[in-house]
Amino acid sequence: MQVTLISRNMCPLCDEARETLLLLSNQLGFEIVEQKIDHDQVLEDRYGLEVPVVLVDGARHAFGSVNPQRLQTAVESARRQRGPTQRPE
Repeated sequence: MQVTLISRNMCPLCDEARETLLLLSNQLGFEIVEQKIDHDQVLEDRYGLEVPVVLVDGARHAFGSVNPQRLQTAVESARRQRGPTQRPE
């Protein structure tokens, strides 16, 4: 399970989102991938005014702020849709 944070430098909301994801990743067991839009024109064009943006398994989940309960629900829902998988050792 992968949760992606689209962020930029010098972004307090991005810092808050990152902290929320870090806390929940240990509890829920997902991988965090962070992509900065600062030097990526494609990401800037797509998400520039909305950062931070959170994707759960590639699907857009939230932007602007992260609600921990909603994120937990989204992660659990994505897991159910994927079906049982083995965790890497």
